[in-house]
Amino acid sequence: MPELVTGGCLCGAVRYEVDGPFLRAGHCHCSRCRKHSGAAVSTQARVRRERFRLLRGAERVRVFQPAGGAVKAFCEVCGSSLFGGTWPEGEEVSIRMGSFDGDPGIRPQYHTFVDSRAPWDEITDSLPRHPEGWSAAAALPPPSAPLRKVSLAEKLALFDDAWNPRIVAGLNGQHVKLARLRGSFVWHRHEAEDEMFLVLSGTLRMDLRTGPIAIEPGEFLVVPRGVEHCPVADAEVEVLLFEPASTLNTGDVVDPRTRTRLEWI
Repeated sequence: MPELVTGGCLCGAVRYEVDGPFLRAGHCHCSRCRKHSGAAVSTQARVRRERFRLLRGAERVRVFQPAGGAVKAFCEVCGSSLFGGTWPEGEEVSIRMGSFDGDPGIRPQYHTFVDSRAPWDEITDSLPRHPEGWSAAAALPPPSAPLRKVSLAEKLALFDDAWNPRIVAGLNGQHVKLARLRGSFVWHRHEAEDEMFLVLSGTLRMDLRTGPIAIEPGEFLVVPRGVEHCPVADAEVEVLLFEPASTLNTGDVVDPRTRTRLEWI
């Protein structure tokens, strides 16, 4: 993601900027979004409220909330669809991706309300499809039948790159992830999520502002939300992570190693 993402309406009356990583992005096929956008979908990205700034035109933004639906916020001058969700309230801002000036660095990750899509709307990509809205639980794959055990060694053998976690399981809105770590990561914090680091092999050093903690194989460390930390692996470390599905690997920092979409293996 670029350091600063800007956007606005067609006539320029409303302008905004975003300086943090996006949480997620998707295509909504519900009838209300279709009516409002005049298209098959409304494609939107979400960001934490504190990362969003409305630069001008607050008085030009008009809000319509259909019965039983999310807010539709638009420019009163040119009619551009700009924001959704719970605008102007809530912890997140839902931004119509068509209003960005350039590349926001995130791509749509799923489809929602696909059971409500227009009869002429053909979905041709392989993104996950949710019959209704998105949720952390809905983002998890359906349970397998019969139940199968998971071999961590087999899963780790499927990839070799560092600082790029893979999801191996999901439960109760949480993800179980595996990662290989080499070298030093980036100092960051997670505003809303606690993280558990369980070391499988190697020695992980967790640098904290209060001092480092060495974590050996068979040991784990929980880093509470809001605590700034930096994982360091002087030699390769294999680690299991257990954290909420909403957790972004670089937290409140944008870095070349930021991963907005993780692979299930």
